[in-house]
Amino acid sequence: MITRQIELQDFCHRLLGIARDTLALIPGRAHTSGTPTALRWTLYAEDMSKMIQVRDVRDQVHRTLKARAAREGMSLSNFIKKELDRTAERPTMREWLESARQAKPISSKRSAAQIVRELRDAQ
Repeated sequence: MITRQIELQDFCHRLLGIARDTLALIPGRAHTSGTPTALRWTLYAEDMSKMIQVRDVRDQVHRTLKARAAREGMSLSNFIKKELDRTAERPTMREWLESARQAKPISSKRSAAQIVRELRDAQ
C-alpha cells in the first residue's frame, strides 16, 4: 500500500514537472499564465511546504524536545523540522536491507573475517 502511494506521488511529481517544463517552452507565456486554474493551483500547491500535526504527544516527550530545542537556540517547530529532515535522509532498516539484497556481491580472495581482522589490526 505504501509503495503504491509513493509510486503515485512520484508519478504525479513527474507529470507536474513535465507540465511545468512544457509551459516554460511556450513563447511569450509566463510560468503559469494561460494555464487552467486547477493546473496553476496544483503547481502552486506542489511548491508549498507541507504541514504535519502530531496529536497526543506525551508531556515528557514534549518537555524533552522543548528543552533540546532551547539548548540549540531554536523554536520547537524548527527543532522538530530539523529532526524530521535528518530522519527522512536516512533509509529505514527495510529500505537498507532491500538495497543490500539488490547489491552485487563483491568477490574477494579473502574472507570477510580476514578483512575485518586486518582493518582492526591496522588501527
